[in-house]
Amino acid sequence: MMRLTGLIFLAMLAVSCSTTRTTTTQRTAIEQALLTESLQASVERLDFRMVEQRVCEVSREGLEAVEQQYVLSSIDDKLLKSGARKANEENPAEITIEPQLNVSNIDDSGFLVGIPGLMVTILGTRVELPELALYGVSTQTGRSRVSAYAIERESGSLLFSTEGSPERRTYQRWTVLFFLRFRSTNLKQSF
Repeated sequence: MMRLTGLIFLAMLAVSCSTTRTTTTQRTAIEQALLTESLQASVERLDFRMVEQRVCEVSREGLEAVEQQYVLSSIDDKLLKSGARKANEENPAEITIEPQLNVSNIDDSGFLVGIPGLMVTILGTRVELPELALYGVSTQTGRSRVSAYAIERESGSLLFSTEGSPERRTYQRWTVLFFLRFRSTNLKQSF
């Protein structure tokens, strides 16, 4: 009976899950959601009341990040919602908004009480042994902070600067007693 119990336990371990990071883009879907939601929350905190009814353009230079287009379009959206008008050929810009991406990253951390997943070679074949977690948590945190300053086109002088608050979004994967798995997140749309 003891031998049968041991075989059943080993069979359960053999079919347990391991985590694999697979993506064909620079970021996984969860990483992208963590960053875009934290960026959006920081942009929402920018104060553009001083440009109400003024013609503005957002500088497309100086931002070098994977999220550049998202940040620029989010600031365009925030300006329009704040009452600014968008510059075009007929209405040249009175004000240039210079966005700055102060923070935009993903932090990974983990804690495990148990045995981590291992790669071993058995008879010349590499085999991945699954993680055995009595208790484990893996956390991904997207952190962002956006700021901007406004320059009057005619004089070249600084009109104002505004800073979004530091924002973060988290996604956690928990394992308890080897097989009980669940997730927690503060993303608006969870995965």
